[in-house]
Amino acid sequence: MVILGLDPDKGWAFVRYHKIVSAGTVKGMAALKKIISDVGTYARNRSIDLLVRIEKPTNLKVFPRPGLSQLAMLKVARNVGQNYEKAESLGRLCASLGLSYEFCAPARKKITARELKQMTGFTRRTSQHARDAIVLALR
Repeated sequence: MVILGLDPDKGWAFVRYHKIVSAGTVKGMAALKKIISDVGTYARNRSIDLLVRIEKPTNLKVFPRPGLSQLAMLKVARNVGQNYEKAESLGRLCASLGLSYEFCAPARKKITARELKQMTGFTRRTSQHARDAIVLALR
């Protein structure tokens, strides 16, 4: 089984048989949609079982955080809403392409590059978005 993990912010990870093949970040939704389209076409042509896991916020409520101004809290709330809509858009694309997909809740805890290396042995440089996508794909 091949799993494509997507963080709607801009991260992606490609996992095959519970081993990380590749991970990275892209700029913009168009690039994420191209990855889904290209990987989907490749999997279909080679009869490979592909599952696309998309990170989707489950709780759209934003609670006050100590030390953050009202303006900062509004930005957090806007970002949560945008990520929700991006995830929905990616899901619609997967459905239109006939790909298996599922929405997953974000990880409760962010992991560092060191923790990723200890968990998986993956040593390449990664951004936080790519690590989020890796954790999603390895669930």
